[in-house]
Amino acid sequence: MDKCKRCSTNVNNVNMNRDILLYTILRDTFELNGFDHHHLVSDLSRRRPSGVSIYIKHHLKLLVGSVEMFPNQDLGIYLLVANFKTKVRAAVLYAKPGSSNDDIIDAIDESLDSKNRDYKIVLAGDFNTDMDTEHGREFCKILYEIYYMTLRNNIARYTTRGRTSIDAVFSTHSIRACGLYAGPDLDEKRP
Repeated sequence: MDKCKRCSTNVNNVNMNRDILLYTILRDTFELNGFDHHHLVSDLSRRRPSGVSIYIKHHLKLLVGSVEMFPNQDLGIYLLVANFKTKVRAAVLYAKPGSSNDDIIDAIDESLDSKNRDYKIVLAGDFNTDMDTEHGREFCKILYEIYYMTLRNNIARYTTRGRTSIDAVFSTHSIRACGLYAGPDLDEKRP
């Protein structure tokens, strides 16, 4: 089957070929068989717990160079970045409601500018921004102009209005949208 025909968009996580899962944390951190997991959880959120997680299949762990955490308690923006030795970065972000574009971009700058620009980037997250508004379109434009990242999910169907926990998935032009999709929550697989 053609890979692109299997791509779909849904709610709580982003699957990259089902080997790397990016989550915003809605309830609890959990273990998933066959995956190494990394969590960055806020203790200050009214929505407990709140934060981000990355799950990476065990067979890929030798490709992981580092996992970096960028908590910003003052702004309520949390970013977790997995840096792969293949010069790919998978990042997941949570921004509290009301976060400004400038605050989110500053948090992204702090984390993604720390490595060379030749890395391919996938950034998924709960930006708490409706990407289908002027504010959201401006945010998308800024991400494209600074990082050459393009919005990859269907904003007409999956935005904050749709009560999703992943508002948007961005990636650099060199990472195809195919094989990168949001999928259903894996709660049923929790131990």
